[in-house]
Amino acid sequence: MSSNPQPLPFFQKLIIITRAYSLTTSSFSVVQGTVLAVFIGKASFHELHFLLALIAMVTLHISANILSDIYDFRKGIDTEPLPGGGGIVYDLITIRQAKLWIAATFLIGTGIGLYLTLAVSMTVLWIGLAGIVLGFLYPAMGHGLKYHALGDLCVFLVFGILGTLGAWAVQTGGFSWFPMLCGIPSSLLVVAILHVNNWRDIERDAEVGAKSVASAIGDKASYAYFYVLVFGAYLLTALLVVMPHFSDQQMPSLPVSCLLLLLLSIPQAVKLVRMSRMKRNPETYPVFLGLLEQTAKFHTIFSLCFIAGLIVNFLYGVIE
Repeated sequence: MSSNPQPLPFFQKLIIITRAYSLTTSSFSVVQGTVLAVFIGKASFHELHFLLALIAMVTLHISANILSDIYDFRKGIDTEPLPGGGGIVYDLITIRQAKLWIAATFLIGTGIGLYLTLAVSMTVLWIGLAGIVLGFLYPAMGHGLKYHALGDLCVFLVFGILGTLGAWAVQTGGFSWFPMLCGIPSSLLVVAILHVNNWRDIERDAEVGAKSVASAIGDKASYAYFYVLVFGAYLLTALLVVMPHFSDQQMPSLPVSCLLLLLLSIPQAVKLVRMSRMKRNPETYPVFLGLLEQTAKFHTIFSLCFIAGLIVNFLYGVIE
C-alpha cells in the first residue's frame, strides 16, 4: 500500500481512481459509432442523444473499472502501485468508498440508458444489457472471465463492438452488422492495452491462480500476440475498405481516406513494438512499464485518424 505522505491534487486522485487513461477506449467507440451512423448510415445527428450515450458509456466503464479493482486487490493481484493501477492499491479510497463509486456511476449510466431506450428504441436496451452483463462477468465476485483467460474477449466485445453498435443504434434506432465490423480494428487495440497489463503481471497472476491470455501463452508468444493486435487493426481496416467492392452483399464500405489517414499512426505503432522488446532486458524493463500508457495513447491516435478519415470523406468527398 502507498503511504501518500503528501496528498495528491483532487484531479490527479480522480484520474487514478477512475483509471482515466482507459476511458478513451469507451469514449471513442461512442464517437466512432455516431460518426458512422451519420456519415455512412445517413442518420440525422441527435446531439443530446450523443452526449447522453457518451456519459452513460463512460460512467459504466468507471463502474466496471472500480469493481475490477476491488477483486484484483482482494485476490492479491494488485498489491503495489504500478502504472495503470486503481485508487484502492494507491490507498486513495477504501473498499467501502469504492462500492459507493460503483453504485453512483452505475445508477447514472443505467438511468441514462433507460431514458435512451424510451426515447429511441428497444434495440438500445438489448445492446446496453449485453454490455452490462459482460461488464459484471468480467470480475464476477473474483471468479469472472478475466481470471479465466477470457478477459480479452470480454473487452473486445464491450469496448469496441458493443460500444460502436450502441452509438449507431442511438442515432439510427436500429441494428446493423456494419458498425460492429467497423468496431473490430479499435477493439483489437483495446485488447492490446489489456494484454500489456496482463503481460506485465504474468508472474503475479500465476502466484494467485489467475489466468490471462498472456499467462496462458507465455512470455515469448505474448510478443507475437501484441504484434498481431497492433498491426491487425490496420489489416482489418484495409479489408473493410476493399472487401465490399468484391462482394455481392449490399454492405457499405469504408472510404479509402480512413486507411490513408491511419498511415500517419504507423510510426507510433513501430514505437510500441520497440518498447515491447524492452521487457527482455532487466536494464530496459522500466521502459517496458511505460508501454501500457503508450498503447492507450496509440488507441487514441488510431481512433482519431479513423474518425477523421470518415469526416474528411464526408466533407470533401476525397475518395469513395
